[in-house]
Amino acid sequence: MPSASFFGRQEISEEIFQALTDPQARANKAASLLVEGPAGRGKSCLLDHILRRLRGLEDPPIVYFCSIKADVQPPTPQWFPLIARLCLAINRHAPPTGWGPDDWPFNKIGPDDNEQALTEKLGEFDVSSMIGAIIPALRRLKRGCILIVDGLEETELGLLREFEREVVEPLFSYEGMRILASRRVDSQQFSWSRFTIRAQTKPIALPRFDQEPAHSSRPETRQIDQILADNEVADEQLSAIRDQIMASIPAYTWGNPLANRLLIEAALRRSPHSLTGDDIGAVLRQIIAPPRPLSPPNQSWDSDMILDMLLQIARRFPTIDQGAPRREIAALLNLENRQRDALLGYLQECGVGHFRHDALYPIHTEFVQLLQSL
Repeated sequence: MPSASFFGRQEISEEIFQALTDPQARANKAASLLVEGPAGRGKSCLLDHILRRLRGLEDPPIVYFCSIKADVQPPTPQWFPLIARLCLAINRHAPPTGWGPDDWPFNKIGPDDNEQALTEKLGEFDVSSMIGAIIPALRRLKRGCILIVDGLEETELGLLREFEREVVEPLFSYEGMRILASRRVDSQQFSWSRFTIRAQTKPIALPRFDQEPAHSSRPETRQIDQILADNEVADEQLSAIRDQIMASIPAYTWGNPLANRLLIEAALRRSPHSLTGDDIGAVLRQIIAPPRPLSPPNQSWDSDMILDMLLQIARRFPTIDQGAPRREIAALLNLENRQRDALLGYLQECGVGHFRHDALYPIHTEFVQLLQSL
């Protein structure tokens, strides 16, 4: 993901960066950071920005990136590609005199080895032996190592636990190891469960852009300008086009990065560049569109039906961003409880709403604003 996709978030970015590079992070019980937010809030963009900033340091730490969606998926994965990736990252900081004969597995890495080639070389060994050899190398280099893990909720819970037990926790025994991970805020069970990591984990909530502190220079405005620039809008036209788009949807505070991008791209296809109710509806359908028609008990739903139910909910419960009783939502839509839960569960997966521990179900404010603009 290009760094241009990072919009604002300067204060949170700085907080994370300082924590990851703080030699006292373990003493402060902040050696593991967990960024939380709904889908589309910009978690992956933020992690990508931190990754690039760390790698751009004059004397960078060892940075090791893992996408749960790409790297930890059923069937049960082999961890060797991930370990090979870490070995290659460590090898880029090899001692000036090179690795010695006892520095296994690093003395097996050839000058042209990539992740696939090294994975094949290491496949005959077991994971615990590999991790056991990596820790002494990290201590010898006396260099910080940062593990960035994107999307904890994007695999089966059992596989996440296995990944944590076999790879993450052993690596975390190195005192210079730091962890930066992300998850959807409504996926509470998808977190680190091992005590050694959990005790060091500090959650960081990612707010909407319109909730950023006032002195952050309106990050939602800067995001809009960046999207316009990415769509080849000339610098001298940015302000006028941005104001035109924002004026066409005054109730929306531009708090969701995914919706923002889709809305702006829709506006740019029009002349003048303003949004209509049809554009907003099309964007909402795109966000909630299931990859195939949903088939909850006794019924099939597509994006048109889901949007219609969302509109009914928003009109019946004007404060739905604060939550509405789930039983009243079921009665409004004439759904059985299991059908209602199938709908609300899907909306949670889309990042539109989320289950709470009480009987209320809220829809996120930015989507309420869009629904009320139709």
